[in-house]
Amino acid sequence: MRSFSIRSLGCKVNQYEGQQIRQFLLDLGLKEAASGQADLVIINSCSITATASAKGRQYLNRARRLNPAAVLVMCGCLPPAGERPHPDDRTIIVTQPDRLAARLMELIENAKKPGIIRPQSLDPTYRLPPPRLFSGHCRAFLKVQDGCDGSCTYCLVPSLRPTIWSKPMDQVLEEAKALVEAGHKELVLTGINLGAYGQQTVRHNRWQQGHNPHLVELICRLAQVPGLARLRLSSLDPTDIDPQLLAAMAAHPNIMPHLHLPLQSGCDQVLKRMGRQYDAARFLDAVAMARAYLDRPAITTDMIVGFPGETEEGFQQSIELAQRIVFAKIHVFAFSPRPGTPAARMSDPVPPRITRQRCQVLHKVQSDLARRFCDQFLGQQAQVLIEGTQPHLHGHSQRYFNVYIEDGQESSIGPNQIVDVTLIDHHGDGLLARLDHKDHHQ
Repeated sequence: MRSFSIRSLGCKVNQYEGQQIRQFLLDLGLKEAASGQADLVIINSCSITATASAKGRQYLNRARRLNPAAVLVMCGCLPPAGERPHPDDRTIIVTQPDRLAARLMELIENAKKPGIIRPQSLDPTYRLPPPRLFSGHCRAFLKVQDGCDGSCTYCLVPSLRPTIWSKPMDQVLEEAKALVEAGHKELVLTGINLGAYGQQTVRHNRWQQGHNPHLVELICRLAQVPGLARLRLSSLDPTDIDPQLLAAMAAHPNIMPHLHLPLQSGCDQVLKRMGRQYDAARFLDAVAMARAYLDRPAITTDMIVGFPGETEEGFQQSIELAQRIVFAKIHVFAFSPRPGTPAARMSDPVPPRITRQRCQVLHKVQSDLARRFCDQFLGQQAQVLIEGTQPHLHGHSQRYFNVYIEDGQESSIGPNQIVDVTLIDHHGDGLLARLDHKDHHQ
């Protein structure tokens, strides 16, 4: 066995774990290849929705067709047993994430022998290493937390990742330093429930203190890593937002003024049915607090449309709350009942036709709000981390909106450079900008 390919589906945590698998196999001497040419094909699956589970099976079947001789491994957030592909002589389903490294080592050792793969005794000391480089990305994700014991009625994650775990702070700092030394200028701190870093539960009412000092200490120490130009926090619960966290963000210029706070619904009745830990008023308080500490922060969100029991009045409450907040971006999701969750058994389902219509309305609202949010920065300066060059230089600003550099500007600039720009006009899903000068950040 000489080569591998890997496909990671789903969230930032899954993407991070895919990079861990990649690092492990490279360290063992395997080469990365296209899935149709690899000896080992890994599908790092996501099962948050039935559609995501189906996509994982599709990738697996495609790999079978492209390379009949390859050994296939499915791992990650596996779907429920009834949705999983059947293992066979060359298809392995790894159900225990902490045994994945040992299982991969076993496959590689067995591949040195002819015939069918034979199970061996697994050495539990094998562990996936932290990625030293986040391949294919300018921004590197840094996973610091795993697991959820929450009770959101639409979510399968607590059954997929029930063990609450936080990476020791010293390990986080070592990993951050290695990624910065590898050339990454921006790190995105992530976890299944990032706001619960250092806690033994994600349920705030069980915390000993009213806030989370562990997360505050972590971001303050990370902000001081030499050479780290940008630190961005991934998704936080609205109840994670408190003065201590915001003061820490405001005190460090390299912590980006951007908060992703999933709203899911602006209707209190729907939020209660969802099992969320906040109501609309608490969400508004979190946003107001963030704007009191940070300069025009980007507030991005997720919203679920068509949850059981969502009335037209409830949907309009979601629209009105979104317009009141002026979200920088809304990720719109049509509710899809996930077998095994309480929401899948709820009465009062919203007809699919109505859900599609509401999604169209919310998509239009999202476009209008994103434009309104960007309006306030026209004519002002920003810094952009260049992430691509085609068809224009483009990347993300501090507040995470897309920025496109006008044609004819500085051909020597490439990905992973931070440049100073002036924002001059709307362009597509972001803003058009011109370079300010040639003295760019390296």
